Amino acid sequence: MQKAAIINVRWIDGLLESFEAADVRLGGGLLYFEIAGRRTNRHIPLCNVRWFSVNPPTREIFEK
Repeated sequence: MQKAAIINVRWIDGLLESFEAADVRLGGGLLYFEIAGRRTNRHIPLCNVRWFSVNPPTREIFEK
């Protein structure tokens, strides 16, 4: 079973959201991930985000 990553997103308005993700991808100004357990996708435009973090780093989870 694959481990999940915790994604924290601080939006421009200051709201902090956390997600448990089964798959994470970053590129082209977009953060894409699959929400663990629900099998739904989420796309977040990075222009609307102050900062985000992925814990643990995805290279430690998904490249094994």
